[in-house]
Amino acid sequence: MRAGRRNKKVTIQRSTPTRGDFGEEVEAWATLSQPFVNIKTISGNEVIQGGQIDAKSTHLITLRKTDITPADQILHGSRVFNIIKVIDPEERGFDQVVQVSEDV
Repeated sequence: MRAGRRNKKVTIQRSTPTRGDFGEEVEAWATLSQPFVNIKTISGNEVIQGGQIDAKSTHLITLRKTDITPADQILHGSRVFNIIKVIDPEERGFDQVVQVSEDV
């Protein structure tokens, strides 16, 4: 993919275990990198559960090769993308496509 199509800057975060004031384990997110990416929406759906609407959309995010895993998350502004899977589409170790879901 040409670099000009990667026009959105995101933040990739990894969960790091930390301790709270009372010694309990607290989830904290540490920034790994802030690459430019391409975000493409591929689907969206709404489900009514317990009288509430649960809306999700699925996207493909293309970026240069990183050490991102499904345990990480991607932020774009106020949007939080949960990683479903990471794919090396050409198996050359150059680009990655990350399938993500977003609660809408």
